[in-house]
Amino acid sequence: MQKKLEIQQPRTENNARFIKEYSDEQFIKAINKCMEECTCTVAEVAEKVGCNPQHAKRRLMALAAEGKVEKKLRNRIWGFRPGK
Repeated sequence: MQKKLEIQQPRTENNARFIKEYSDEQFIKAINKCMEECTCTVAEVAEKVGCNPQHAKRRLMALAAEGKVEKKLRNRIWGFRPGK
């Protein structure tokens, strides 16, 4: 039977494990990055316009082809945002 190696992690005064600290600035930068990458799904656009999602997808893809909106595929879902 193999002996399990235990790696001693640093502990706090109350014997809790230290957790890596992250600065407030790192969280704020992450939020800003998410806002830059923010997109709307076809379903969201279709709901706001009041049309069928398939129709919305065709129009959004056509607008992206014309450069009027930007598209981004994430986890098999298209996201759209205004073009730059």
